[in-house]
Amino acid sequence: MRNACGRVSVPCQVLCVQALIDTASEAIECIERACQQILSAERLHKVLAVVLTVGNTLNWGTHRGNANGIRLESLHKLADMKV
Repeated sequence: MRNACGRVSVPCQVLCVQALIDTASEAIECIERACQQILSAERLHKVLAVVLTVGNTLNWGTHRGNANGIRLESLHKLADMKV
C-alpha cells in the first residue's frame, strides 16, 4: 500500500520481505535435500569412481593421468566414448 506521499507502507514492506524469505527458505531446503540424496547415493559414487579410474587409465603417462577427482562438466563427454 502507498501512503499519501507515494511511499510504500512499512507493513507492506514487511510482507514483501517475508515472502522473499519464505521463497529463499524453500529453495535452500530443496538444495539441501538434493545434496543429501547425492551424498547417500552409493551407486552414483561407484559410477563416478569407475569414471575416474577409466579417465586416469586413458590419460596415464600425461599430467592428467593421476587425477583425484572429475569435473561435473566433463561427464557429458562420456556419451562420446567408443566402447
